[in-house]
Amino acid sequence: MGTLIFGIIVGIIFWGFLLVSGQLQNAELYKFVYSLHVELLAFASIAMLLLAWVKWVEKRSILTLGFYKEKWFKELLLGFGLGTIQFSLSLLLVCLLGGSHFQSVDFSATTLLFVISIIPFWLIQGGTEELLTRGWLLPLINSRLGISAAVGLSSLLFGLIHLGNDHVTFLSILDIVLSGITMALYMLYRDNLWSVVGLHGAWNFVQGNIYGIEVSGKKTGPSIFHFVNNPNAPDWLSGGYFGTEGSLITCLVEVCFMLGILYLIKRQQRQTGSV
Repeated sequence: MGTLIFGIIVGIIFWGFLLVSGQLQNAELYKFVYSLHVELLAFASIAMLLLAWVKWVEKRSILTLGFYKEKWFKELLLGFGLGTIQFSLSLLLVCLLGGSHFQSVDFSATTLLFVISIIPFWLIQGGTEELLTRGWLLPLINSRLGISAAVGLSSLLFGLIHLGNDHVTFLSILDIVLSGITMALYMLYRDNLWSVVGLHGAWNFVQGNIYGIEVSGKKTGPSIFHFVNNPNAPDWLSGGYFGTEGSLITCLVEVCFMLGILYLIKRQQRQTGSV
């Protein structure tokens, strides 16, 4: 709720800045910001409906979804840092292999304010998807079919809900499924939904509004840096119009992070004596 309120406040400030600076004359930016607020309302509504379902239909505390109050901000930052590193590494490797290259940079006041103001949106958007798949669905399937099936099925659903995105490919859906597994494992390792909310939000934010790359096939407005695909690079390397998420390199990075988190889980289990 605090993130939603913060997002509304920053959104109001951003609209005010656009009005004063005359940027509202930019029809493309105006249209994007408007659609952004519509999406924000939609995701917030879905989250509220699910929370209401858990509280009044399932009759259990929303804390059981993983939104623990203790050290929530620390967990959010840890996840945000991991998501930033993960995507930055993917982009670096794609660039080194010739799939993409740096084109331009923009440190204008309008861009910087936009980039700051969009962070709450990515946290709410990513948080809603995490609430549904890792907070609610994962433990639900686990209680019936076991943890392996829960991780696999919730991650598969996570991939399927992106089938309607623009420029979708087999590799892009594979990467999203793999990222779902990575986030499910990270959720199990940290035992806190705030961690994966940070990871998910950072992945989209850094991809779209720091590096200027399409997020799951969608343009996301102004960015500080702008990386573009090399015209002669194959889509399996660059990711094509879907963005770096559609690259085979990103899939391999996901697998590496997945194995790393799985190792940490096994070590954690040995230290605590759990199976």
